[in-house]
Amino acid sequence: MDTPPSSTLFPSLLLISLLCCLPLLLHGDDDSLLYQICGDAGNYTANSTYESNLHQLLASLPSVASVSEGFSTARTGKTPDQVWGLTLCRGDINATDCHTCLDGASYVILQLCPYDKAAVIWYDFCLLGYSNQNFISDFFDNSEQVFMRNAQNITGERFPGYTQNTTIMNFFNQVVNTLLSHVADSAASNSNSGKLFATGELTITNGFPTIYGLVQCAPDMSGPECRQCLQVLIGEMINWFDGQQGGRILGFWCNLRYEVYTFYYGNPTIGLSSVAPGTCPGLLLNGLEIAVKRLSAHSGQGLVEFKNEIQLIAKLQHRNLVRLLDQTRGATLDWQKRFTIVDGIAQGLLYLHKHSRLRIIHRDLKASNILLDSELNPKISDFGLARIFGSNESQANTNRVVGTYFGVLLLEIVSGKRNAGFHQYGNHLNLLGYAWEVWKGGKWSELIDPSLDGRSKTYEVVRCIHVALMCVQENAADRPTMSNVIAMLSSDSKGLPDPKQPAYFNVRIKDEAELVSDFIVHISENEITFTGPQGR
Repeated sequence: MDTPPSSTLFPSLLLISLLCCLPLLLHGDDDSLLYQICGDAGNYTANSTYESNLHQLLASLPSVASVSEGFSTARTGKTPDQVWGLTLCRGDINATDCHTCLDGASYVILQLCPYDKAAVIWYDFCLLGYSNQNFISDFFDNSEQVFMRNAQNITGERFPGYTQNTTIMNFFNQVVNTLLSHVADSAASNSNSGKLFATGELTITNGFPTIYGLVQCAPDMSGPECRQCLQVLIGEMINWFDGQQGGRILGFWCNLRYEVYTFYYGNPTIGLSSVAPGTCPGLLLNGLEIAVKRLSAHSGQGLVEFKNEIQLIAKLQHRNLVRLLDQTRGATLDWQKRFTIVDGIAQGLLYLHKHSRLRIIHRDLKASNILLDSELNPKISDFGLARIFGSNESQANTNRVVGTYFGVLLLEIVSGKRNAGFHQYGNHLNLLGYAWEVWKGGKWSELIDPSLDGRSKTYEVVRCIHVALMCVQENAADRPTMSNVIAMLSSDSKGLPDPKQPAYFNVRIKDEAELVSDFIVHISENEITFTGPQGR
C-alpha cells in the first residue's frame, strides 16, 4: 500500500514528559488543551476561498458531532480549495460537553495554527483536525501521535512499602499491558454500538493502587481495524512509559490512556484483579512450600541490608519465624550462548524474509517474543502483527526487507538491559541512545553486561554492537538486509561501514528543575506510518 498523502501533513512523533507539578495536561480541567500540530502542507491567504471553506467546515463540525455519537467527518469546497475535516469526542462525555469542546477547539486551532492548510488539536474531551488533502478514509495512518507520560515512577504515597525495582516495574508494566489489552478487546467488540470506546480498572492486592485504563477508536472503523490500531499503540508503551504511573498516546484514529487514579466518567466497562508481587511463593519437587526473596539490581534495599537479613534469619529458629533454607545466585547466559541466540534469531528472520513459501514481516520482534527451548535455541513467536507480502514486495516504498528492531534486540542481548527506562542509563532516555554515545566515544566496553565478567570474545561483542547500530540507521538504504546481517556477524568488524547517528536519537533528558518550566518535545525526522510495515 502506498504511503497516504496525509502522512506528510504533520510531524510524526512527539514526546511530552510531564511532572506532577504541571497539572494542566494530566490533572487539569477535563476540557484542557493537550497538544496541537500545525501541518506543513502550506499556507492559505487571508480572505481566500480556502479560508472561507475552512471557516464553513469548522462551524458545522461541532453541531454534527454532538448529535452523532461525538464523531463527524465533512468536506467543503472544490479542488484546489477543498477542505476535509474530522472530529471525535471522548466516549464517556455527553453531547453538551462534546459540542463545547469542539466549539472551543475550532476557535483555538485557528489561533495556534494561523493560515495553515492542515492542523490537528487534541483536548482531553475531543480532537479536531482538518487538511487540504483527503485523509478521512485511511484508518491505517495513525502516524500523528503524541506521547504523554506522568513523570512519577511507581513509588511514593500511591505505592506504600514498594521500591523502584525491576520486579515491581516488570509486574506493573505487565498488568498495565493486560488491562489495556482487555479494554481494547472490549472496545473493538462494540463496533455495532456506534462507539468503539471502553474503560476498565484492574484491582491489585497488597497495597498496590488500582490501575485505570481507557481506549477509543474512530467509530467508522471496523472492530478488527480498531483492535489492530490499538495493538500497535499498546506495543509502543514499553518504549515510552516503562514504570511510569500514567501515560497516554494520542493518535488520530485511536488513542489510549492509563493512570493510577480515576480519570473517566461512569463505571468501567470491564474489571480485572491481580496479586502484587512481594516475596514470591514457590513449591519444591518434594512438595515443600517455600517463599523466595530476590534482591534486584535497582532495589531500594542495599546489598549490605540484604546480607544482614540473611545472617539474622540463619541464626534464628522458632516456629513463628521464617526459616532460611538456602541462598543462591541466579544463573546468567554466557557470551557463547548469547551469540548463538543472536545468530538463531537472524537465521529465523532470514527464513521469514526470503526462504519461506510466504514472505512474512514479523513487525513485533522483541525480547518477550523470543522463546528458548531446553537447549537455549531461540524460537521466534507471536505473529499477531505479522504481514504477508508478495515475492517482490517487502515494504511500501522499497523492494528489500529492512527494519530497526533487530538492532535494538541485539543491543539488549549484549548489554543485558532493556531498551526503555532512562533511570537505568543516567541522562539517556533509552538503550539505543546510550549505545550510540559509548560507541561514538570509543567506550563500547561500558555497554557489555557486567555479569559476563570479561568472559566474552571482544571481537564478537564489537561486531554485534557495530551490526546493531547499522540496523537502526535512519535511512532504510543504510540498513543491512538479514542476509547481510548474518554475513556481518561472521566477518571481521573492521570491514563494515561506520554507522551514522541512529534514527529516533532522542537520548537527552533534562533535570527536574528544567522540566518544571519546559517540556521535552522530540519530532522525528522520519514519517512514521503503519501503512508501510518493514521487516525488523
